Amino acid sequence: MFQDRAPAPEAQPAPAAEPEPAPIPQRVAPENKIVTMPVRSGQTVIADKGDLTVVGPVSSGAELFAAGNIHVYGRMRGRAFAGIDGDENARIFCQSLDAELLAIAGLYRTSDSLGADVRHKMVQIYLEDERLIVAPFG
Repeated sequence: MFQDRAPAPEAQPAPAAEPEPAPIPQRVAPENKIVTMPVRSGQTVIADKGDLTVVGPVSSGAELFAAGNIHVYGRMRGRAFAGIDGDENARIFCQSLDAELLAIAGLYRTSDSLGADVRHKMVQIYLEDERLIVAPFG
């Protein structure tokens, strides 16, 4: 006598263990700095992990340093160094430009090279094709 047997199921490979998902890197928020008083001659203000905003004037002989952008809502007469860690996308924004020196990621311009078309104007300073551009708003 023959018995009907169901065919034996084929051996299935064990499912591969799914790899652990890679941890999501935690984004560190920049440490922006806001200064609400005038920056006087001889003073140095540093925002080494973010942007620097100055609400007021920056006197001749004062220095501003930022890893990111620099914003000056007042007359800018001192020196401004943006992108100090090499950030070529950093910018400097001034309400009234009369700076001694402007630098982004190590490229700089002195007051001698600023034309009358940007002096005492609202401007933005940025890098383009390894040149420091000073462009008036409006």
